[in-house]
Parts: sequence; C-alpha cells; structure tokens
Amino acid sequence: MELARAKRAAALAAGLLLSASASAQSFDESWRQADALDAVLTTVGFSAALTISLGADTPRAFWNGEGPVDELMLHLGSEDATRRIRAGRTSDVLGLLTLVPSLLTDPILGYTSERTLGRELGIVSLRSYALTALIVATTKYGIRRHRPSCGANCSPGDHRSFISGHSAFVWTAASLTCVAHRHVDLFNSQAARIASCASVVGLATTTSVLRMVARRHYFTDVLVGALVGLLSGWVLPAVATYGFGG
Repeated sequence: MELARAKRAAALAAGLLLSASASAQSFDESWRQADALDAVLTTVGFSAALTISLGADTPRAFWNGEGPVDELMLHLGSEDATRRIRAGRTSDVLGLLTLVPSLLTDPILGYTSERTLGRELGIVSLRSYALTALIVATTKYGIRRHRPSCGANCSPGDHRSFISGHSAFVWTAASLTCVAHRHVDLFNSQAARIASCASVVGLATTTSVLRMVARRHYFTDVLVGALVGLLSGWVLPAVATYGFGG
C-alpha cells in the first residue's frame, strides 16, 4: 500500500513538474513547416563549411591591418599570456553553454508538449547553425585576417581572425533562444521566458568580450560575427518559419 501511494505521489509530482516546465503549446498552423528543401539546404550548408575547413589552408594573411575602432578596443586584451589562455578557455566553455537551450533544452521541452513542435524547433536551430557555419568558414578562409596575438612567427591558424566564429555561433544561439521563447511559452511563465533570453544574451556578450581579452579577435571580428548570428538566428527563422508578425 505504501509503495503504491509512493508511486502515485511520484507520478503526480512528475506531472506537476512537466506542466510547470512546458506549457500546452503546439506548432502554430500559420507557421511554415520544414520540408525536404530545408533538409537539403541544412545538409549542404554543413557539408560546404566542413569541406572548406578541411580543404582550405591559410598559409599567409590577406588582411594585416586594423581600423581605428579596433585599435581603440585593443586595450581589452590582456598583456599576460596566462590570462589570455584562461580567457580563451572560459569563452570556449561559455560558448558551449550558450548552445544548450537552442540545441537541447527547447526542442525537448517542445517535444513534451507536441512532437511536431519539438521537431520543428530542432530543425529551425540546425538550419540556422548551418548558415552560420558556412559564413564563418567562408570568411575565415577567404579573407584571412591575422589575429591580434599574431607576432613575428604566425601559424596558419593565426590567419583566421575574421570573423569570430565564437561570436557568430553564440549570437546565433542567443537569437534562436529568444525567438523561440517569443513565439512559444515553453516554460508557461513570462518571467522564465524573459530570464531565459536574458541569460543567453549575457553568455553571448561575455563570450564575445572574452575573445577580445584573449586577443584572439579584433572588435570588428566580434561585431560582424554577432551580426551574422542575428541574421542566422533571428532573421532566417522569421523568414523561413515564424514570419515577422506576433
């Protein structure tokens, strides 16, 4: 008897937790549902980015200069090599954390409410990341800008400063999360929706700043990377799925 009561209590608690974490949302009929074209474009985007990254090389830089804004912002970079390494590693960790909601949490919460919603949220994210990956690979290997930390003995990897891949991906992630919670009340709470968006924006901002502290990128690398993220994570979902209304 006690075991049966415990099971019922556990089931009730799980049900309450689920209802609190994901509202009864569904994929809006006015939104465009992904089709074979989305799958093809996403695959092509990732494949092209991977091909460029593996097949291209950057033995020398094409762009060695920095503008006045870059020079002004160079003071953010640390003079201490150990601090630069720590800043770079911290930006790696924070960057990965920024990706979690759009790639994992939001699709899972959507799936618990409706399978179609969870699937479409996942597709929207993958499609946006494919565009970001393609743009990042094209600019890094095509423009070949030297990094701020590049001295007299630069390696091929030091000629891939523009654009900042970290900045592009974290702002894609932040945009995707904020857009998703703008259209779907996954947490059944307005405060939670705002907090979710604010947290990823904070992570994206911190990650971008740390890339400059680590002297891995100039300010313009980070700025253009952020604009690419907004294009992929905000504009593309609006054009291809949600529309600009609502």
